[in-house]
Amino acid sequence: MSGELLAAIIGGSIVGFLNLLAFAFTYGKLTQKVDNDDRRLNRLECKVFGEVDK
Repeated sequence: MSGELLAAIIGGSIVGFLNLLAFAFTYGKLTQKVDNDDRRLNRLECKVFGEVDK
């Protein structure tokens, strides 16, 4: 019984870890896209308002 329990805990933690990695990867991609959109918006504002693009 304890062997099965240990296997279940280890298996569950591996699956949970993979889910966490997948979530972190997806979240990272989303924030990166938002960041890129922000930069594009800043560039557009600089063109419109004549500020110097850094």
